Amino acid sequence: MNGDQKLDAFEQEKQNFLQGFPEIVKVLTEDIGHPEIKEAIDRLKQVLEYNVIGGKYQRGLTVMATYRALAEPGKLDDASFYRALVVGWCVEMQVPSSPADYLWARALELGTEVSTIR
Repeated sequence: MNGDQKLDAFEQEKQNFLQGFPEIVKVLTEDIGHPEIKEAIDRLKQVLEYNVIGGKYQRGLTVMATYRALAEPGKLDDASFYRALVVGWCVEMQVPSSPADYLWARALELGTEVSTIR
């Protein structure tokens, strides 16, 4: 596989990953059955779409690639890939909620002690 083919395969994997996001949001925000929390659910949908979309998706794509590399050949079916996709999106969703990770990484880049970051 040459460089262009690897890039094409990566872009295809990324597109497949992105296409799964609307289903994840739907599962998290629809069919709740509690009309009294509709406003909160609508807000959750907005927060997910604003905070999760737009990154490089490296963590989520790594989950998918790791599953593909480690799964037994007989386990590489659509249902298993969907579960790996869900786990990948769970990893992506937790990223915006961890500013401490950003601060630690930035401190290491700058050679600053973490306790001095304000």
